[in-house]
Amino acid sequence: MAANRLQSLASQVSGSTAIPHPFDPLSIAEIEAVVAIVRKEKGEVFFNAVSLKDPPKKQMMAWLADPANAPRPVRIADIVALATGSKVYDGLVDLSQGKVVEWTLLEGFQPLVSTSGEEC
Repeated sequence: MAANRLQSLASQVSGSTAIPHPFDPLSIAEIEAVVAIVRKEKGEVFFNAVSLKDPPKKQMMAWLADPANAPRPVRIADIVALATGSKVYDGLVDLSQGKVVEWTLLEGFQPLVSTSGEEC
Protein backbone atom coordinates (compact mmCIF):
# COMPACT_ATOMS: atom_id res chain seq x y z
CA MET A 1 0.00 0.00 0.00
CA ALA A 2 2.83 2.41 0.86
CA ALA A 3 4.46 1.75 -2.50
CA ASN A 4 1.19 2.63 -4.27
CA ARG A 5 0.95 5.92 -2.33
CA LEU A 6 4.57 6.80 -3.19
CA GLN A 7 3.96 6.05 -6.85
CA SER A 8 0.81 8.16 -6.78
CA LEU A 9 2.61 11.08 -5.11
CA ALA A 10 5.46 10.83 -7.62
CA SER A 11 2.95 11.12 -10.47
CA GLN A 12 1.51 14.24 -8.80
CA VAL A 13 4.94 15.88 -8.74
CA SER A 14 5.95 14.74 -12.23
CA GLY A 15 2.63 15.71 -13.81
CA SER A 16 2.04 12.25 -15.28
CA THR A 17 -1.48 11.17 -16.06
CA ALA A 18 -1.69 8.28 -13.57
CA ILE A 19 -5.05 8.10 -11.81
CA PRO A 20 -4.57 9.80 -8.44
CA HIS A 21 -5.34 8.10 -5.15
CA PRO A 22 -8.69 9.39 -3.81
CA PHE A 23 -6.89 11.22 -0.98
CA ASP A 24 -4.20 12.84 -3.16
CA PRO A 25 -4.43 16.62 -3.32
CA LEU A 26 -5.74 18.11 -6.54
CA SER A 27 -3.12 18.25 -9.27
CA ILE A 28 -2.35 21.46 -11.13
CA ALA A 29 -4.29 20.10 -14.12
CA GLU A 30 -7.31 19.33 -11.92
CA ILE A 31 -7.24 22.82 -10.38
CA GLU A 32 -7.06 24.37 -13.85
CA ALA A 33 -10.02 22.21 -14.92
CA VAL A 34 -12.04 23.30 -11.85
CA VAL A 35 -11.34 26.97 -12.58
CA ALA A 36 -12.39 26.54 -16.23
CA ILE A 37 -15.58 24.66 -15.29
CA VAL A 38 -16.65 27.27 -12.72
CA ARG A 39 -15.91 30.22 -15.00
CA LYS A 40 -17.81 28.59 -17.86
CA GLU A 41 -20.88 28.00 -15.66
CA LYS A 42 -20.73 30.96 -13.26
CA GLY A 43 -18.85 33.69 -15.11
CA GLU A 44 -15.81 35.65 -14.03
CA VAL A 45 -15.11 34.89 -10.38
CA PHE A 46 -11.94 34.93 -8.32
CA PHE A 47 -10.83 31.92 -6.34
CA ASN A 48 -10.03 32.12 -2.66
CA ALA A 49 -9.57 28.35 -2.21
CA VAL A 50 -9.64 25.23 -4.38
CA SER A 51 -9.08 21.95 -2.57
CA LEU A 52 -10.06 18.30 -2.60
CA LYS A 53 -13.23 17.34 -0.75
CA ASP A 54 -12.55 14.06 1.01
CA PRO A 55 -14.68 11.21 -0.33
CA PRO A 56 -17.40 9.83 1.94
CA LYS A 57 -15.98 7.32 4.42
CA LYS A 58 -18.38 4.54 3.35
CA GLN A 59 -17.30 4.84 -0.31
CA MET A 60 -13.63 5.04 0.63
CA MET A 61 -13.78 1.99 2.91
CA ALA A 62 -15.54 -0.06 0.22
CA TRP A 63 -12.92 0.89 -2.37
CA LEU A 64 -10.00 0.20 -0.02
CA ALA A 65 -11.46 -3.21 0.84
CA ASP A 66 -11.87 -4.22 -2.82
CA PRO A 67 -10.30 -1.74 -5.28
CA ALA A 68 -10.67 -4.16 -8.19
CA ASN A 69 -14.46 -4.37 -7.89
CA ALA A 70 -15.69 -1.40 -5.83
CA PRO A 71 -16.20 1.91 -7.62
CA ARG A 72 -13.37 4.40 -7.16
CA PRO A 73 -14.52 7.42 -5.14
CA VAL A 74 -15.21 10.43 -7.35
CA ARG A 75 -12.86 13.40 -7.01
CA ILE A 76 -14.78 16.50 -5.93
CA ALA A 77 -13.23 19.95 -5.65
CA ASP A 78 -14.39 22.21 -2.83
CA ILE A 79 -14.08 25.88 -3.75
CA VAL A 80 -14.57 29.31 -2.27
CA ALA A 81 -15.12 31.92 -4.97
CA LEU A 82 -15.49 35.68 -4.89
CA ALA A 83 -17.82 37.52 -7.25
CA THR A 84 -18.57 41.16 -7.87
CA GLY A 85 -20.33 42.96 -5.07
CA SER A 86 -18.20 41.19 -2.44
CA LYS A 87 -20.27 38.03 -2.81
CA VAL A 88 -18.70 34.84 -1.48
CA TYR A 89 -19.75 31.45 -2.85
CA ASP A 90 -19.03 27.93 -1.65
CA GLY A 91 -19.14 25.33 -4.38
CA LEU A 92 -18.45 21.74 -5.27
CA VAL A 93 -17.19 20.64 -8.68
CA ASP A 94 -17.43 17.00 -9.75
CA LEU A 95 -14.32 16.38 -11.83
CA SER A 96 -15.66 13.19 -13.41
CA GLN A 97 -18.81 14.97 -14.66
CA GLY A 98 -17.01 18.23 -15.39
CA LYS A 99 -19.69 20.36 -13.77
CA VAL A 100 -20.59 22.41 -10.72
CA VAL A 101 -22.80 20.24 -8.50
CA GLU A 102 -23.32 22.71 -5.66
CA TRP A 103 -23.16 26.53 -5.57
CA THR A 104 -24.18 28.41 -2.41
CA LEU A 105 -24.06 32.14 -1.68
CA LEU A 106 -22.60 32.61 1.80
CA GLU A 107 -24.51 35.52 3.29
CA GLY A 108 -22.52 37.58 5.81
CA PHE A 109 -19.21 35.84 5.08
CA GLN A 110 -15.91 37.35 4.06
CA PRO A 111 -13.16 35.43 2.26
CA LEU A 112 -9.81 34.54 3.76
CA VAL A 113 -7.44 37.49 3.63
CA SER A 114 -3.91 37.11 2.34
CA THR A 115 -1.13 39.60 1.77
CA SER A 116 1.64 39.83 -0.74
CA GLY A 117 4.18 39.74 2.04
CA GLU A 118 4.79 43.50 1.98
CA GLU A 119 4.57 45.60 5.10
CA CYS A 120 1.35 47.58 5.39
